[in-house]
Amino acid sequence: MIGFCSFEAHINSIAADFLVRQELTILDKSILSEREFRLADGEFVLADGLKMYRINERVEFLHRRFSGTPLDKSQAFWPQFKSALSLRNELTHPKQQAVLKEEAVAQALQSLLDVLDAIYRAVYKKPYPARKRGMSSKMTF
Repeated sequence: MIGFCSFEAHINSIAADFLVRQELTILDKSILSEREFRLADGEFVLADGLKMYRINERVEFLHRRFSGTPLDKSQAFWPQFKSALSLRNELTHPKQQAVLKEEAVAQALQSLLDVLDAIYRAVYKKPYPARKRGMSSKMTF
């Protein structure tokens, strides 16, 4: 769960980097800021309401919008990322008791690093700096 919180914070940070661009449409801004849009005086404007987008859709949007190419979902990390999302959803919205295996958690966390790396390469044209550490955090709690 902490891994997904960190992942979503990274995605939000990347989105915030681009929110200041003048060429963005209202729909772009809506997706990046997760805010609703509405018509006011005959034009679309951002509203105060929250508009949630699925995290995988935001990832795909960031990749395409700021690199000009769609995310390559044939890469090994994409199905692993989708599995990680399913695992997170099972934990967040349990319908039955879930049993976590260390392997599945490690694969889920690695997929988050791989997706961040793909986004960084597409958007910033550089690899995700912390990817090399993999599962070896220097954090102590």
